[in-house]
Amino acid sequence: MTQRLNGASPAINTSAAKSKSFAAKRLFSALAALLIGLVLAEVLLRTISLFAPGMGEFMNAPQVIKDATLEYRFPSQPSDPGAGVAHGNSPAMAAKLVAIGDSITYGSGVPAEEAWPRVLEAMSRDRSFRRNGINEPLLAANISCPGYGPVHYVWLQEEALRLNPDIMVATFYLGNDIFDAFHLVDLYHFTGQIKVPPYEWPLEKILDELGTKSQSERQETADLTHAVVPDNRDALALLSLFRSVYTISEYKFGSASQSGLGARLFKGLIQMSAYLYPENWYFDDGLACTTFSFKRILGAMNLEDPWMKTGFHFSMEAYRLMKIRADKAGVRFCVLVIPTKHTVFRDVVGRCTSRGLAIPASYFKVIENEDRIREASFDFFRKSGIAYVDALPALKTALEQGAQPYKISVDNHPNAHGQAVIAKFVLQTMEGNGNEPHLFDIRRESIKKLSQK
Repeated sequence: MTQRLNGASPAINTSAAKSKSFAAKRLFSALAALLIGLVLAEVLLRTISLFAPGMGEFMNAPQVIKDATLEYRFPSQPSDPGAGVAHGNSPAMAAKLVAIGDSITYGSGVPAEEAWPRVLEAMSRDRSFRRNGINEPLLAANISCPGYGPVHYVWLQEEALRLNPDIMVATFYLGNDIFDAFHLVDLYHFTGQIKVPPYEWPLEKILDELGTKSQSERQETADLTHAVVPDNRDALALLSLFRSVYTISEYKFGSASQSGLGARLFKGLIQMSAYLYPENWYFDDGLACTTFSFKRILGAMNLEDPWMKTGFHFSMEAYRLMKIRADKAGVRFCVLVIPTKHTVFRDVVGRCTSRGLAIPASYFKVIENEDRIREASFDFFRKSGIAYVDALPALKTALEQGAQPYKISVDNHPNAHGQAVIAKFVLQTMEGNGNEPHLFDIRRESIKKLSQK
């Protein structure tokens, strides 16, 4: 009796062992069923993609290939003509605008027809673009690719001039364009091996030297690992599907003004992900809401970094060369400066400091870096006689009026409303306002006075 009280019963031990064994079998069966289900789903998705091309296009991002000059590009030609725009001359295409840019101009995160060049064209059909006293629609072509920068634009300008445009707008995104400019030159010319950036090297000389390298040599140097546009075609179809569903959800529910169960669930997901990544900051004052990222943008805008200082130098030189080439071709040229959403939200975030909101120091550093780039670039444009416009006031006004121009997620690209704000701003600036000069009719006297300041 004493032994039975002090020791476990053999029946109890056997029962516990059976219970553990049964639980382990159930866990193994569940994992096996999950694995088999995932494999079957993967096979099913790939099979559907073979017989339904639309499904494959839905799941896969646009494919990019290596390029000897641009590092990477879309398989087709770089240009993506807007609606109604074709190559060649036509009397109906007398007024044309070509937009050259990166992912913002390309329209990342929105359908192609909601990218600002397409929206601008649609607006001009309703409002009519005034040119030499003739009212006619402004047909726009969009020549852009995610991850490109000002030095890419110099090469793309050749493609743009083949469209025989009247107006050429090259964008300058303050968030990372100076990094993209240096990266392309560093990749092909310096191959990342130099220790001190040659700040004084003229970009024109570098581009000429790049032209002496063989096509095959430059093609071999190109590296798709730096491509902003991912190539999902070799990845799991399930991951591609998940990515596509997230992108659609971000587009559909990513506005701060959205309501409903789907919008609340997506907002909760965004808020939770911001807490998981300390380099991000989720901001919500009840009216405006978004997530700010700092990890990459801080380094890409730091003019104290000699590499970024060189990138800024290359960027300005790129716009100067584009201006010279456009003048020779009789094309009016302008730089459209696009701010980061950090600066667009500056006043809204600033008002929350009085309420005791803790604002990360990184946020203020991004603003400081951007202000320096803006002032330095504007000074260069004025002294070089380059027409430029800044989309910051228009985007800030849109935010103040309650129509948020960015998504609530960490995505730094304007949403559909933000793209429309940029399009309307560019169109209105081109048309002029009362006694103000038109965007591309800047008087030489004004340029001369500004350059002397």
